[in-house]
Amino acid sequence: MAWVFDIDTGEFSRNGKVFCHSERFNLPVGTYLIGYVRTHPDLGEVVMMVYREMMEVVQDEGIICGEPCIVGHYLNLPRIVRLRIATSEDRVLEVVQD
Repeated sequence: MAWVFDIDTGEFSRNGKVFCHSERFNLPVGTYLIGYVRTHPDLGEVVMMVYREMMEVVQDEGIICGEPCIVGHYLNLPRIVRLRIATSEDRVLEVVQD
């Protein structure tokens, strides 16, 4: 089951369970593959890149992090939620808008 972020409500959930709300995001609606956790020199620990598959080519699209990004697409989530994503086998993020 995919992780779901609803742009209208700010809810971040999986299987109907809401893990947090975020008002800091800049990811367009779509389906993303979630990369593995890493430490980013500017954004800190527990950071994950997100990718879109377009025309069978995987493209770097954005980042899940805890610090606001200045440029690019991002979704800011609390550290505990990022750790839950990092340890999950679910590697898909659906960004939706009602």
